Amino acid sequence: MIEKNWKGLSLLNEVLERRMLLYALAAGAALAGASPVHAKVIFTPSDAVLRGDNRNVSLQIDLNNDGVVDFILYEKFLSISSTYFYLLYTRGAPGGNAIWTTPRKFQAPLEKGAMIGGNAPFSNSGAMDEFGDGPWGNVTKRYLGVKFAINGQVHYGWIGFRRVERKTYGVGAITAKLGGWAYESDPDQAIKAGDTGEGDPGASHPGSSALFSAEPTSLQLLAMGHTGIANRQRRLAAQARS
Repeated sequence: MIEKNWKGLSLLNEVLERRMLLYALAAGAALAGASPVHAKVIFTPSDAVLRGDNRNVSLQIDLNNDGVVDFILYEKFLSISSTYFYLLYTRGAPGGNAIWTTPRKFQAPLEKGAMIGGNAPFSNSGAMDEFGDGPWGNVTKRYLGVKFAINGQVHYGWIGFRRVERKTYGVGAITAKLGGWAYESDPDQAIKAGDTGEGDPGASHPGSSALFSAEPTSLQLLAMGHTGIANRQRRLAAQARS
């Protein structure tokens, strides 16, 4: 009886796969012929890691991928009287680019869903962590709220971090692991921290990093045809073995 059941399931899987391939052709044609949709939230995934290792390092961030640097994330190393100090901060490019900053002049570690807009206290200067002090020490899934200019108009966005680790001393005392960044393409339109354009803050997005990991949507899977189906089957088989 078990052998018959397995044969039945195998036949059923073949039928389902053939139907999915037919649907894939239709879905691919639909996507190819569809009119382009203006996405309000533009998301860029990143797996960058910033670790100083007793030297100054930086990461340039082009929020809207136009070839112009909008923000620079720095880790700075200082040695004063044989004592090591580390600073982590983000600076906006000249022209009004700024970061959400707390009253203590630290750049705020926003949680998912925080509304980033005109009422936020933005500043071009400030630190995430300095001299072992600041709100970014050993945090997970936090966001910088930012604003920047495109063609002279203000746009709001966020820079996401999977983890920021702070050690008391030593090489790589501060390590920042990014997850990506996003911005609202409509001028003066607020954005929620973690919103990748899929509706909910922190929602899944194809091709994203560990902070925003996801399975492809049904329509995307169908449009990928047999390759997408085979890849999904391999992922499911690997999950079953783990």
